[in-house]
Amino acid sequence: MKQGQVLCLTVLMVLFISSGFAAGKELHVGPTGQYASLSAAVDGAEPGDVIYVAAGCYAEPSENYPIEIGVPITVIGEPGTVLKGALFKPILQVTAADVEIQNIEFQVLRWAVVCTGDRMSLTACRFVLADETQRVSSCGVWLAGVYECAITDSDFFGCGLCLAGPPLSEQSKGLPVLTGLFEVGEDTAYFTSHFLLNNRVNGKPLYFFRNQDNVTVPPDAGGVIAVGCSNVAVEGIDASDSSMGIQLIHCQDVRINNVTVDRCGIFGLYLAYTQRGIITNVSCAESNHGIDLRAVQNLVVSKCVVTDCEQGIFLSFAKDSLVADCQIAGCGNGFFIAAGESNQLANSQVEANGNGVYSQGERDFLITGNSLTENKTAGLRFLRSSGQVIGNEFQTNWVGALAAESSPFTLSHNTFVANACTALYLRDISAGKISFNRFADFGRTSLELDGYVADTLIVSNTFQGERSDLQISLPESVLFLLNEWE
Repeated sequence: MKQGQVLCLTVLMVLFISSGFAAGKELHVGPTGQYASLSAAVDGAEPGDVIYVAAGCYAEPSENYPIEIGVPITVIGEPGTVLKGALFKPILQVTAADVEIQNIEFQVLRWAVVCTGDRMSLTACRFVLADETQRVSSCGVWLAGVYECAITDSDFFGCGLCLAGPPLSEQSKGLPVLTGLFEVGEDTAYFTSHFLLNNRVNGKPLYFFRNQDNVTVPPDAGGVIAVGCSNVAVEGIDASDSSMGIQLIHCQDVRINNVTVDRCGIFGLYLAYTQRGIITNVSCAESNHGIDLRAVQNLVVSKCVVTDCEQGIFLSFAKDSLVADCQIAGCGNGFFIAAGESNQLANSQVEANGNGVYSQGERDFLITGNSLTENKTAGLRFLRSSGQVIGNEFQTNWVGALAAESSPFTLSHNTFVANACTALYLRDISAGKISFNRFADFGRTSLELDGYVADTLIVSNTFQGERSDLQISLPESVLFLLNEWE
């Protein structure tokens, strides 16, 4: 046989095998199908198979959630096909590449689709938060550490679409992460390679911008995702009742003003790997995290109001950023900051949270001019951090300020009034300077030292009451002098 004929025959055989593999076989789920549940059909599927799901509501215990799709298949629902979720479980866990899902309604009680396989296609689907009490941490679709996925013509009600890096692993150590879930995502292609078109959140457009300059988000947005963009303006929109209302990732030079992001299951406003921006007049209530900033630099957040969130304003791996003139109330942690450096919280009202301000592993953090009142655990919880606390008012908290395992630490010109348990608690502090503070109308004690406190000055403070109201045992390396008792 001639060489050309052999080559042609080989090509035909490859095409035949490939087309046969791609076509696969048809599997049917429903009263008249081979399978009573989608779980069973997926278990029996092979690469290239197409699963048709008859109309009806599919739920546990007939379904076994999460349904892991580990081979490239297509799942197509008839009109009226519903997958009803279960508490604390994803509905579909897509781990294979090249999976297609069409025309299915997901009733979300945790996560509907978690995709860790490349090139997933999701078309004409509907995602509905099934129970308002399960809003916290709820999500319609997670695209986590994947490339080239396509989500089109789909609707989200009470939830949304979230983008992130890969699931946590040993390689995640030291990287910015979404705690307990995924890496934030250093590779920009985790975000820019996707195709998102003609999707809606609560009946309004979900706008997706990638690798664009001079972006202005239309005011009718129900949700915003901008990745790899510069000079981004978001103003006057309401992106409430989603999973992440607004997501700006790997962007620079952003302006966000007069935005509402209430009742979001993951984050109201989320910025990651973003440089230079001004965020003003953002309002967020009853979300998981209100304003969440990760691996950001040179951001200014001002005149924002965050209430009744699990975490109010949250910064992780942030650098050279300022939060000022904000109101934070009724949250688990009002203001949380960790693993960053050279940031500042100024002139803000932090009231009736669990912890008012919680700093963990932060470096050179400046806290100045704030009012921290009626916080149930502590006005300030300063752990394994360094920085300065200057000119704040700590009033009617359980503990005014707690600092532990921190160095260097400066606390100066603050006022402590009517804190129920302890005004100031110090444990395992070195290179401390506690000076020119006023302690008045305190509860059990004004100043308590515990553990290892060394190389610290406690000078020129004013205490109401007797020196016996201090619970301190002074080592030689602590200089306690020039303090006054009223």
